Amino acid sequence: MGKIDTYMVERPGANLDEGGYIMKKTDKIFRFSMSLFLILSLCLGGISGCSSKQTEDQNEIIQEETQHEEIRHDEEFQNVPERLREMYEVIRGNLELSAEETKEVIGLLQPVFEFQQQNRSQDDPEFKNASEKLSNLLNRYTKRQFESKKEELEKTKKIMDAYLGIGINEILDHQNEPLVTYDLFVENGQLIAKDKLAEKKIKNETRLKEIWESITAMIPETYLKSISLLNVREQEIKKGATTAASISPVDNHTFCLNININLPLDGALCEMISHEFGHMISLGDSQRKPQISAFEALSSEGFNPSWYHPDAYFRRFMEETKEYILYILSQVTKNEEKYLYYLRYKNNYVSMYSTKNPSEDFAESFAHFVKGDTPNTGLAKNKINFFSKFAEFLEIKQRVEKFCKLKGFTLSSELTP
Repeated sequence: MGKIDTYMVERPGANLDEGGYIMKKTDKIFRFSMSLFLILSLCLGGISGCSSKQTEDQNEIIQEETQHEEIRHDEEFQNVPERLREMYEVIRGNLELSAEETKEVIGLLQPVFEFQQQNRSQDDPEFKNASEKLSNLLNRYTKRQFESKKEELEKTKKIMDAYLGIGINEILDHQNEPLVTYDLFVENGQLIAKDKLAEKKIKNETRLKEIWESITAMIPETYLKSISLLNVREQEIKKGATTAASISPVDNHTFCLNININLPLDGALCEMISHEFGHMISLGDSQRKPQISAFEALSSEGFNPSWYHPDAYFRRFMEETKEYILYILSQVTKNEEKYLYYLRYKNNYVSMYSTKNPSEDFAESFAHFVKGDTPNTGLAKNKINFFSKFAEFLEIKQRVEKFCKLKGFTLSSELTP
């Protein structure tokens, strides 16, 4: 309207007709402008609409592709028993597999699953052969996935190689035999020299008393009674080359605790004692069936559920945390490829050493439970939570925490990476 008014003022003396004409003319101009504006708006709106439509189409295509991918994955699980699918989810670990690769893995997993359902021995040639094929395939995929992480790959291999066949609690310096070793009887929680010779051998009696105080403070009396012998070593501590501690059966009911009294008095010692205590729990005669000796259970690095009572802690640990599934693959993995096994399943273990065998896994998981570890992912979290379900273990945890606080010890996992 401003433009029309200005136009009229510029033509003073114009009559109505002229004025009317002027109005008509300017009205035409206005209408033309509005029409042009509307046309441009429609065009731009059309372009915007086309752009929105194109974006919607693209989103639909992406959704369709995602749905097709999900369908392709679902197709791999058609007619797959629920237990087999559950087994697949465990053995896949942290691998990222395509639909085609998933199909290949399930194909090799099928016979392993069937043999396991038939309760066949893992020494059965067919069972072992099928497990090896599956393990080799998974190792190949693991290598591919970690190709871009060579530093992690090499570091893991180096540490794992140091553990193969030995482990943190069994590392021996074969070139330097223990400087002193002697046995002490344990009666009613008291140490008694086996003979005068053993009594004379003790060099660091003060340290021996301090370590025994730690043991008796951490292990409840009901379990302490099962220690009938203490084998003491006084050997220079060398990282990766010295026996720290271990447990061995004396008979079917009691154990010998082997320990190096030159170990520093700190949280690592407390964790180590907790680890050996974990072995005592899983190997106790109340856990095993009468026909299975402690020697047999300890000498076998495997796990046979028929050896243990249905409510045995070790058996429940293996079944409830699904560790028995991974153990099938652990048994057939070649030593030189153990690091690949760990990389694939590291979220399922509290430490690298716990991958050694089920017995060490139980003991390590128990020790990490006692020190208060709380893994956030994988089966490792389930393993820690397993011990939390039992009042007995919660009391032991509090007992260890109380002792460490009294002594000013900080629980550490330095000796069990």
